[in-house]
Amino acid sequence: MADTQPDVSSETDGYTSLVLVRKGFHEGYVRYVFQFRYADPEGHQPGKEWGRPAWDARYVPASEAVQDGSGIPVSNAGAKAHLRISFKANMRDNDGDSTIQDSVSLDDPLVFGGDFEGHILWYFGADAERPFRVEYVGDGRVAVDIVT
Repeated sequence: MADTQPDVSSETDGYTSLVLVRKGFHEGYVRYVFQFRYADPEGHQPGKEWGRPAWDARYVPASEAVQDGSGIPVSNAGAKAHLRISFKANMRDNDGDSTIQDSVSLDDPLVFGGDFEGHILWYFGADAERPFRVEYVGDGRVAVDIVT
């Protein structure tokens, strides 16, 4: 059920890297799907392709809608409500190269907030706090549904 309360999951499956962020429109809500691949930091083949990250999604005040590390306000900082979506995962491989292959457009209300020490931040900016829900939908995919 969608509401405006924090949504947190500590359940994980493996060491994960974010590879895709997709957006889809549905009647009454927008869905962002974050795709995570299993990524063993020691390079072993785990025998599986997809992993599940832990997450924490919650509304934060505008003063907390900042890029991780630098503290610079995110590009949607003019929004009245900021849904911070945090994953315990990486976006870089062992060589430091980005693992993300596809993401939302630059003018989307969902903006990247940082990738630092195994935590990834994204922010959804809106005119008001909108009900949302986060769920693991299988095959390394975490869906964030936001009521429109």
